[in-house]
Amino acid sequence: MYEKGFRVSKVILLYNMDKERSHKISERLRSSLISNKIEVVEDHREAEAAIVIGGDGTLLRAFHQVGSLPILGVKDGTFGDTIRVRYNAIR
Repeated sequence: MYEKGFRVSKVILLYNMDKERSHKISERLRSSLISNKIEVVEDHREAEAAIVIGGDGTLLRAFHQVGSLPILGVKDGTFGDTIRVRYNAIR
């Protein structure tokens, strides 16, 4: 189990590749993560957590893909009742 406030050093970014907005958000997040010394990996088996950009469907697909990794969902549009974090709320 993860403790409150744990810090990760490796994450995987997942998003719907068909959505240009999600791609742009992922690139901005990637830059921000790297500048904060967090490595962005391509294989979920190397990651300590996943950041999922999209709506509810993207989030559900990510759950199947990454297994038991902690997931932070980032809303990219109008759909996403499950996701409460909006990109502009992330610093």
